[in-house]
Amino acid sequence: MASEAKNLKQEIEYLKKRLEHSKQEKKTLVEEVTALLGKVGEAAKRRKEAEEALRKAHDELEMQVQERTRELAKANETLKADITERKQAEEALRESEEKYRSLVEHANDGITIIQDSVVKFANTRLVEMWGGTVEEVLETPFANHIHPDQLPAMVERYQQRIAGEDIPPMYETVLLRSDGSKVYVEISAGVIAYLGKPADLVMVRDITERKQVEEALRESEARYRSLV
Repeated sequence: MASEAKNLKQEIEYLKKRLEHSKQEKKTLVEEVTALLGKVGEAAKRRKEAEEALRKAHDELEMQVQERTRELAKANETLKADITERKQAEEALRESEEKYRSLVEHANDGITIIQDSVVKFANTRLVEMWGGTVEEVLETPFANHIHPDQLPAMVERYQQRIAGEDIPPMYETVLLRSDGSKVYVEISAGVIAYLGKPADLVMVRDITERKQVEEALRESEARYRSLV
């Protein structure tokens, strides 16, 4: 009887230990689950914050893209307007150049540009005065087309004008035609910038007929005086 009671007591003690151990395990499990749930919650919170930050960044980027798109569209419109304006200006310039070219080419007076003592431009009328063709005249020394009697004075005036000295812009001289004959002309000259360098713009009027009439008049007057 005593032995049975002892065994029963030991069994009760064993069961109590198992129950205590079970409670301890349950407590540990609850703590682990609670900790895990805490971690899950923290992770969910961080994920939500990350998603919010990502959404905010996306919205800001979208706004920046829209703003940049508007800026590019505005810049594109400005560029189109500038191109249109430039084309219009270029067209107006071409029209003006054509008008002036036509005016110069059909002028009754000769027109030439002399730079570095060389003929850089000559219109049709002046080439007719000199004789020959435009190709034969361009890039030749202007001295080739001045009568030798007038050449020293013409060279001196040209050099003084290019140097900026104050000399009369209008005077008479004599050109030398390709056939050796004389052409009496009235010169009007002034310095301009041509292709970035000083040049002499010269207007040439043929006064040969006037000189011939004056000479005929002088001869007639001289004959008349010899008779009276």
